Amino acid sequence: MKQIRYLFLILFMVSCSKYAEEPKNLLSQEKMAQILADIAISDESFRVNADANIETGTRQVMHQHKVTATDFSESYKYYSITKEIEGILEKAQTIVRKKHPEAAKFIKQEQEKSAETSPFIK
Repeated sequence: MKQIRYLFLILFMVSCSKYAEEPKNLLSQEKMAQILADIAISDESFRVNADANIETGTRQVMHQHKVTATDFSESYKYYSITKEIEGILEKAQTIVRKKHPEAAKFIKQEQEKSAETSPFIK
């Protein structure tokens, strides 16, 4: 009976470890931050230009970085599960601020508006 318990415990641990299994083509945290920053900048152009296509902008960013949507999505899921995504989002925000200094003012205004902010607006 004890052996069965240990067997179930081992099976449970193995199945849980697969839940956060590292994807085959995991993107580095730096690359993820750069891509997220570029997507944020691209998405902002959609707000400015109503005729812009947000999906096309995202595809263009993926193509520019030579990343497939699947690799990006799998990496994003992995970093979310492992709780590393917040640090990546903070790096992305720093990149956006460096590329567009006026973004810092906008981010500060958004922080003041909302007491509860997403990790990207911290």
